[in-house]
Amino acid sequence: MATRVAFLDVARGVALLLMVVNHTARWWLGDAMEPGRSVLVYASVLVPGALFLLLVGFSLPLGRGGMARWVRRGVALAVAGIALNVVVFPDEPAWRGRVLQTIALSVVLLGPAVPLLRRPAARVATLAVAALAYVAYVASSPALNVWLGGHPGVAEVLFREFPPWPWLGVPLAGAALGWAWLERRGRGDGAERRLFTALAAIAATATWAYAAIDWSRAASPPLGFTRDVIVNDCWTPGAATLLLVAGGLALVLALAWWLTEVRRMTLRSLGVLGRAALMLYLLHHVVVVTAVSRGLGWRADGWIAYVAANVLLVVALVAVARVWRSIGRGGAWSRGGQLRTEPSSSASSSNAAAMRARV
Repeated sequence: MATRVAFLDVARGVALLLMVVNHTARWWLGDAMEPGRSVLVYASVLVPGALFLLLVGFSLPLGRGGMARWVRRGVALAVAGIALNVVVFPDEPAWRGRVLQTIALSVVLLGPAVPLLRRPAARVATLAVAALAYVAYVASSPALNVWLGGHPGVAEVLFREFPPWPWLGVPLAGAALGWAWLERRGRGDGAERRLFTALAAIAATATWAYAAIDWSRAASPPLGFTRDVIVNDCWTPGAATLLLVAGGLALVLALAWWLTEVRRMTLRSLGVLGRAALMLYLLHHVVVVTAVSRGLGWRADGWIAYVAANVLLVVALVAVARVWRSIGRGGAWSRGGQLRTEPSSSASSSNAAAMRARV
């Protein structure tokens, strides 16, 4: 029977909730709700997509399977992304790239290579590659915008939401971090606690560094997408914002681990959201965009109505996730997106035996 790691499910649940807020802010708040709408859209986009990508990489060292299995999982995710485009965004190309397609590509490309990251030196090299890819992307973004104007097919597939360059660097970093955690799991010498304490310190340091940079430039340009890198009308965090994103990712992971592993809190609702993340990711798009925004034409006329609608939506998603799990489909995301937390055959037997089942 597949095992689960509670803090990873909780972190996925957090990612899903933040993504729901981002999408309802985009589709349920009208121009009359400015400037709060723009601030909420921007704030809620910083972490969830990157967190999903990080967790995919983090979970890769825990998975099993040869190249054929990685390809099947990647294809399943890519097909789900195409189906989402067809159903929810029928006016856009079905092959338009979104975060699911980037996740699918990361599974296919990184899954077979994950055993190579068992060595610390390989993990350091991986982080360096991810950093260099990001720097190159930022430096070449003006020229890239010009080039993509003459290559619309490439622009639609590879340079839309969370494009593989540079966003594959996030699951790369996640895979390195996943191996570092797996090595420390079960050693009994406090190594796992030290790892997550270091993540908490990174979260605090990155956030304070961002605040210092923001204060030094006197909030110019104002908080929003103009601070960052826009290629083909799609967002990637700029250098300063990257500190805020990294701090958010580190904070969610450290806090999820501390609450579940140290405080022994169950956090059942977040966990069940995390286990059904793929299904709920697809479903909430249909509800938010197709049914409510386009079908009913509804817009919130105030913050109270908006918050109440979000609460109702989240309660409904939790209920659906519980039903989904009760009928034996709770592992669909793990089958399709390599978010299963089975110990890898290449992991040490002591680490594998130390992993706690979270059913």
